[in-house]
Amino acid sequence: GCEQVVSAWYEPDYSREDGKHEPPTPLVGTLAVSGLAKGERYAILRYTSASAVPASGFLRAGGWAARTDFVAEGETHEQRLVFMSNSSQLFRCVVLSDSSPAH
Repeated sequence: GCEQVVSAWYEPDYSREDGKHEPPTPLVGTLAVSGLAKGERYAILRYTSASAVPASGFLRAGGWAARTDFVAEGETHEQRLVFMSNSSQLFRCVVLSDSSPAH
């Protein structure tokens, strides 16, 4: 599974309906992936909207904003994240095989 932990729970109110017009700010967090097999190759796919996430065939379908490949050194993997508070961040971790499409 994937779990995202951020450095602060405060999020500026920037939208029209709240009327505060606070500017978006950078958030720092950690993405923790668990249930990995040591030595197996994986890709973390980052999407910026729920509509971009396919129902299946994640690598072939594309649509991700970023892809990070790695070899699991253990059952868990952590990755540092920096993103704007007015953005959406969705992640999918998939196993890579020899037939997986390249970036």
